[in-house]
Amino acid sequence: GGRTATMHEGRVTQYGRTEELYRRPADLLTAEVFSDPPINSAEVEKRGPRITLSDGVAWDAQGPIADAPDGRYRMAVRPHYVAPRAEGGAPVEVSGPVLVTELSGSESVAHFDLDGTVWVSQSHGVHPFRVGETHAFFIDVAGCLYFTPDGRRVGA
Repeated sequence: GGRTATMHEGRVTQYGRTEELYRRPADLLTAEVFSDPPINSAEVEKRGPRITLSDGVAWDAQGPIADAPDGRYRMAVRPHYVAPRAEGGAPVEVSGPVLVTELSGSESVAHFDLDGTVWVSQSHGVHPFRVGETHAFFIDVAGCLYFTPDGRRVGA
């Protein structure tokens, strides 16, 4: 039980300790498999020391992406790194209308629209999300994973 393999089109894409696959996925497919609620992802552009998600939403590149060449990448961030309050070391604000809310006692989950894509926030506690209302969310960019256009994780 403590080892996992991910496969795509009949070939193993990553094999190892399950925790390792979760924390250091070799590719976007593995990151997607090991995320419940679903991992958020979007195309970003790296230019010099900055990562740009959309108009007005940008942050300083950190970790392996800082040394990567300029260009387009796929950024993925798990829902627990997208919070209704500014938390973590480098929160970046995004906002969008809330589409669905879920309350599981100790956690609140909000699905919201970010530039035409459904994103998910998962946070501890009860938060007063209202469907249809635009709400601010904060991405802890220290938790972001970056992937090349062919799906390989930057720095893997």
